[in-house]
Amino acid sequence: MSKNNTLGPLSIIMTYLGLLLLLGATITVTFFELGFWNPVLNLSIASLQAALVIAFFMRLRWSTPLDRVVAATGFFFVLIMVTFTLSDFLTRGME
Repeated sequence: MSKNNTLGPLSIIMTYLGLLLLLGATITVTFFELGFWNPVLNLSIASLQAALVIAFFMRLRWSTPLDRVVAATGFFFVLIMVTFTLSDFLTRGME
């Protein structure tokens, strides 16, 4: 029995509309001065956009558990690198 893991037109359109909605949220956040929370919100929105692309367009939703573990491991290591970069940047003295 073969699995049908193709995206239908409705799934593609809904994912596209979700990405456009998140793009609008990113643009909206840039117009408000939220201080420390601006980059936090923008990175959160970007993570949601990446999750949509990974889940649907890269077909990770229908892949094997090993593929999911490999993708989660890659995402985890990117998260570690971003955390160390932000901690270095935020602890430097501003001159």
